[in-house]
Amino acid sequence: MKRIIMNANTDEKRVALIEEGQVVEWMIDSPDTSPLVGNIYKGRVVNILPGMQAAFVDIGLQKNAYLPLNELLAWQWISQEDPDQKRRAKIQSFLTEGQEVFVQVTKEPTGSKGAKLTEVIELPGKYLVYLPKANYVAVSRRIEDEKRGELRKFANNERQLDEGVIIRTEAAKISPTYLQNDWSFLRRRWERIVEYSKQLRTPTKIHHGSSMIDRLIRQSFIDSETEVITDDRVVYHTLNDYLSYTDDLSPSQLSLYQGYDDIFSHYELKQVLQQTLLSRVELLNGGYIDIEKTEAMTVIDVNTGTFVGKDTHEETMRNMNIQAAKTIATEIRKRSIGGIVLIDFIDMKQERSQSDVLRALEHSFRDDPMRVKIQGFTKLGLVEMTRKKAYHEVSELLTEPCTTCQGSGRVLGKSSQMYELERLLYEFQGNDAEALIVEVPSFIADKWLENHAQKLTDIEAVISKTIYLIKRTNTEKGEVRFVGKKEHAKARWQRLLIEYNS
Repeated sequence: MKRIIMNANTDEKRVALIEEGQVVEWMIDSPDTSPLVGNIYKGRVVNILPGMQAAFVDIGLQKNAYLPLNELLAWQWISQEDPDQKRRAKIQSFLTEGQEVFVQVTKEPTGSKGAKLTEVIELPGKYLVYLPKANYVAVSRRIEDEKRGELRKFANNERQLDEGVIIRTEAAKISPTYLQNDWSFLRRRWERIVEYSKQLRTPTKIHHGSSMIDRLIRQSFIDSETEVITDDRVVYHTLNDYLSYTDDLSPSQLSLYQGYDDIFSHYELKQVLQQTLLSRVELLNGGYIDIEKTEAMTVIDVNTGTFVGKDTHEETMRNMNIQAAKTIATEIRKRSIGGIVLIDFIDMKQERSQSDVLRALEHSFRDDPMRVKIQGFTKLGLVEMTRKKAYHEVSELLTEPCTTCQGSGRVLGKSSQMYELERLLYEFQGNDAEALIVEVPSFIADKWLENHAQKLTDIEAVISKTIYLIKRTNTEKGEVRFVGKKEHAKARWQRLLIEYNS
């Protein structure tokens, strides 16, 4: 059975996909690097520009976002019914300054430009894309005409009020029941988004469009052969809700981890994740591969290390490269490496040996959900390949260039250090102590103390302990300095403050 371990108790969400006891893929969702595209906001129109046929909307970001006329729901509706009225339409006929709008980001902000928006909101599912107010049906052109007609008729019968839907290619292979379940789940999700928005002020984000749960569902990682374990109640209840609309997962396969240890530590994943950030990967036969990221591509070098072998030189190098090919495919997927990849295998003289290595490499990518193209050996003896880049690489999400070595190496990023410390503090939930003294670098202290120390207060509430914080400018990572009774912690904290400030 496959297993998904979800660590979601901090703002940095982490997922490990495990097959046959080995991690095959990491998913990292950090608020600092998470894309805006797909996010849904409750915004407010702040400016209407008739000359541009567009409006600027405050959605809570640094720059106001751009909403053009052709992305308004009302304009889309009249364009379906009256093409002439569509050409005469003016944006000021549909929007007024100060008006609240539900919008979705379709393009990231760049430079001086804000994000681009649409009112035609999309919620992607496994077999269809749900459009709450779009009022039309579309079916993938990759589906044969007869089947497309059946699916279009089915969708028109299922639609309620102004609902719209886009039927995905995968829908051609399933029964209508699965399609209905997907539709019902997305419809219920939209209803909950609307209800949730009523509790919030404007402007604000009301839905995270690229959440881990959505990605897991869309890419079919959650199925009847997968066990899912999460440490977050919100994620647990969301998946539990998904159970009522699908046969992909049974209640017995979903569980809420309630241990005091960090879930990644409990399942021995912490060290595996740390190893994923290393440039060198040791092979079982004594060889190793080096993975180096450049601005234009990823370069992988295969080395024999201590591997000797018992066959001829050609056979030894062939076997070494085949072993390396399997590991390379595993590491590329695990690290979420995309774009151009060059692999420098150990030199082989015979074309048959090269063909065997290429076949091993292609076979090792057979379960990769991303599109992979292996071009073969170049004249210089390098293997050239590409892999679709859909997400940030794991190293980009968790690390940053090292300032000490002028950027030639990478160290754990400041945000990741903060989340690591937060997870460490959560492990004190079952401890009998009343208080902690925590020494932190300036960037963590500043973050935790902003908004009237809201973050620090939240952590204290979770672990049921008082935290005495010491801000240090000459330290690079957080550290728990004392655990014990509150009166002892406070007295020691006061002495440390005097000592550090003297």
